Amino acid sequence: MLSRSAQAIVRFIYAELEAFATGGGENVDSEGSEELLRNLSAVLPRHSRATSPEA
Repeated sequence: MLSRSAQAIVRFIYAELEAFATGGGENVDSEGSEELLRNLSAVLPRHSRATSPEA
């Protein structure tokens, strides 16, 4: 299970990428969307380890 902070980050990134993909008032451009995905890739493993029973 992800921590609350990780869940908030995921929700934010999801909303931004959904808006970017659908053209619904996006706040990011192509470069920004790449940065969001890089950050998501970095954050999720850290939070998964921190909340994992084996950690």
